[in-house]
Order: sequence, then structure tokens, then C-alpha cells
Amino acid sequence: MEQTNEQRVSRKTNLSIIGTAGLAFCGVLVETSMNVTFPTLMRDFHQGLNAVQWVATGYLLTVALTVVLAAFLQRRFKLR
Repeated sequence: MEQTNEQRVSRKTNLSIIGTAGLAFCGVLVETSMNVTFPTLMRDFHQGLNAVQWVATGYLLTVALTVVLAAFLQRRFKLR
């Protein structure tokens, strides 16, 4: 006889997963749509493609560092 150990996932966990997936999608959408703005940024700021790409890369690195720093701070300092 086969035993199954089924556990139900709480509604709170499901909503957290859906919220995280939605935010991840929005993040990818914003980062991808930034490439479309390159010609406008080049024209408005009178800069070449190389400079605009470096600014975009700096922005994405800053976002990544912010996520890592926020996770570290949440783990290090407990909310009371």
C-alpha cells in the first residue's frame, strides 16, 4: 500500500508566490523596455550609444545591489 503525504499550501503562501512573480515580471519588463528608450536618450542628452549603455548598466547594477542589501538588512536586523 502506497502512502501519500499531501500537504495543502496556505492561501497566504499562494498570494506571496503570485505577488513575487508579478513583481519579477514588472522588473523584467522595465529593464527590457529601457532598451527601447536608447535612441530617445541619445538624442535628448546628445550622447552616444556607448554612454547610454553604460548608464543603463549602472542602473541595473544599482538595482541588483539594492535587492541584495535589502535582503541582508532584513536578515541582520529583525523588525520589532
